[in-house]
Amino acid sequence: MLSVNLSDLLFSMINFIILLVALYFLLYKRLVVFMDNRQKEIKDSLDAASDAREEAKNLSETLAAETAAARKEGQAIIAAAQKSAQEAKNKIIQEAMEESSALAAKAKAEIHREQEQALVDIKKEIANLVVKATEKLLDENLDQEKQAKLVEKYMQEAGFEK
Repeated sequence: MLSVNLSDLLFSMINFIILLVALYFLLYKRLVVFMDNRQKEIKDSLDAASDAREEAKNLSETLAAETAAARKEGQAIIAAAQKSAQEAKNKIIQEAMEESSALAAKAKAEIHREQEQALVDIKKEIANLVVKATEKLLDENLDQEKQAKLVEKYMQEAGFEK
């Protein structure tokens, strides 16, 4: 059945120990260095990922703040443009009102001047009619001084003041 040969067992153990010692001297230091390097690379990668995540978070916050500032600035520009447009509108309306008032005043002054001129023309016409009527009545031609006195007299009687 099973039998254990002590010499084979001892020989196998010695071979195994020699193999372990050889592996230790040949591979252990390299394996430790490799494992240390690998551990360092993994740690560095994790640190870099953490730094990148933190930088992304900061960038996101900065971007959000800049977006809010840009939105606020845009609203301020829109408000300023609306205010400027309202001021321009009010100025145009004011100028139009001033111009219409000036035109109305000018028209009133022109009407008043034309009324005065019409009154002067009517007085002259009345005076000429009075002179002609007087000449016909007196059947004589009056000199300039007599004519002026006569015109003035009839104008006063007619209710026109000089």
